[in-house]
Amino acid sequence: MMRSSGTNSTLIISHFVSPTLGFAGGTNGTLLKTTDTGTTWQTLPPVAVAGNSGTGIYGLWFFDAMNGVAVGDGQNIFQTYNGGNSWSATPFSSSFIPRCLYFINQNVGFIGTTDPGTAGGDGEIWRTSDGGSSWSKVYICSTGAVFNIEFTSFNNGIATGNYGAAMWTTDAGLTWNQGTMDQSTMATHTAFISPMVGFASAGPANGDTTYGALLQTSDGGHSWHTIMNTPYLLQAMAANAKGVITAAGWTGNTLESTDGGLTWKHNQVGSNRWVRSEFASPTREVMIGGNGSIATGEK
Repeated sequence: MMRSSGTNSTLIISHFVSPTLGFAGGTNGTLLKTTDTGTTWQTLPPVAVAGNSGTGIYGLWFFDAMNGVAVGDGQNIFQTYNGGNSWSATPFSSSFIPRCLYFINQNVGFIGTTDPGTAGGDGEIWRTSDGGSSWSKVYICSTGAVFNIEFTSFNNGIATGNYGAAMWTTDAGLTWNQGTMDQSTMATHTAFISPMVGFASAGPANGDTTYGALLQTSDGGHSWHTIMNTPYLLQAMAANAKGVITAAGWTGNTLESTDGGLTWKHNQVGSNRWVRSEFASPTREVMIGGNGSIATGEK
């Protein structure tokens, strides 16, 4: 079901603290909040993430209702202690631009970056062990920008990005190993249904929106292979504890599997592009995307 967001900004990233409480960020520093699992949304003051590469929030993580971290197009890391009503900025010690944010727990987290401009040929992974107050660079990726980081346990995590970039770690992100993809693609989001089996939404690294791909790993993100090509770019990816896996992308196109990724059913949800999908609860999926689009579905 389509929901009203109150904004025309493209929504890029969401994070649910609980099954009811969630936040979403996007272009123009747009920040939204929901307390009813995505049914209705409140507009919060924008986050001042603007930089040379744009005005978008690309990483957003709340530890609870009050405390959160955000990163985006600017060269700052933002922290809030009052539920997103105001933010304090700390300079990010990199010339690269943050493109994703992930925390294992309240102390240990990661930022993935892209090189300045739009090339996306190089990236970095930064790590914090004090909740985002300080960061250290732990990996340099010379094969592509880092757009996505996800952990399946405290020690085991993966990162994906541009031009087929794939990395994995088994020591809580202290060190990273180079993985493989079977095509030079832009993998933007991942979702795991077990520690070993996961899926990634992908598309051409050149920005062509008329082609996409669905990737799968069976070895915990060490290697990725294509299981489906699509005539539209895929960007969103999500899975729930009930075994439902969804992928979504441009012009409202979505794919859903209920058998572990063996078969997929196509649906059309709206007409704008979907950028991010997340299961706020085991049964409620929330998708966000272009022109302030938000949709919820029961799975």
